[in-house]
Amino acid sequence: MNLLVALILVFAFILLYILIIEVFSVLFTASGLTREKARYQTISLFTNAGFTTTESELITSNKTRRKLAAICMIIGHIFSVLIVSLVVSMLSTLKGDEVQADMGPILIAFGIFVFIIILLKLPFVAMPIRKILEHIALRRISKGNGENIITELDNNGKSSIAEIYIAKLPLILKDKSIYEAKLKSQYNINVLSVKRKNKMLDASKDTMLQEGDFVAVFGDMKSIKDVFLYAETKEDKIDSIYTSSMNEIKLIDNYGEYAVANVSLNNIPLTIKNKTLAEADISRQYNIIILILTRKDIPVEVNPYTRFEAQDKLVVFGPYTNIKEVFQGTSDEK
Repeated sequence: MNLLVALILVFAFILLYILIIEVFSVLFTASGLTREKARYQTISLFTNAGFTTTESELITSNKTRRKLAAICMIIGHIFSVLIVSLVVSMLSTLKGDEVQADMGPILIAFGIFVFIIILLKLPFVAMPIRKILEHIALRRISKGNGENIITELDNNGKSSIAEIYIAKLPLILKDKSIYEAKLKSQYNINVLSVKRKNKMLDASKDTMLQEGDFVAVFGDMKSIKDVFLYAETKEDKIDSIYTSSMNEIKLIDNYGEYAVANVSLNNIPLTIKNKTLAEADISRQYNIIILILTRKDIPVEVNPYTRFEAQDKLVVFGPYTNIKEVFQGTSDEK
């Protein structure tokens, strides 16, 4: 094998080696490890060295991480064999006159190799790549196990800063703002930021979390897990069954205290029962606007003389607390 070709292959394998380590570091981070621990464990697995540390329990105790670890060890072993084979083949055919003849191209290839390594270390290059990989990894891993993923970013005693990818919205947060869910008062969890569709939102007490959100929180890690991993208790399920017989309100999007929501009218609340839209006066009294009305899957024009019927489906806009007050209000039907 030509010396120059062999060196280029070695450089290419080393670059690929580095990139694969970075990819697996991101995958382990997405599964809930800190970046420091994820990188250390990836290098340990890839090189088959140092994996007997106490931190290895973080890998073996999680099904997803065990699968990643097995793949990482296999790929690491294959790469080690390939690189050693290339180096041995290169050295066995090495001739002095070939080194002198190829010295210029060899130096150029080495320079390109060093340039790429430095480029990948630059923050403005490394960070976007890492963010893209993290988003892909989080969605793939959460889609596989249907669970929210909590990544501990830092901790001080029992208190931690964590990022949560919400694959499934816990019932404790369903159709509730941060304030209504009592995250601060009952669980002592502070919501620091919310990223939705790659946009940062102002995290206020009126913010309602949605599936697909990345949420940064501060609080006791046990409380964070209780809310975002184990919140679906027996009481929650009973309450969910009970509320399914009531009018259903599903959040589409929210803007601070205001929200766009779907409303399915199983029963007509007293606030709008036997009244036209003008008589109910929900626009002035509750600041609620009816955007769309569908009856038996047919769109119906909304005007001041519109009367609501059971099984109507609405799209409404207004303060979310008012929407719930009006459309989940009591009915005199038993």
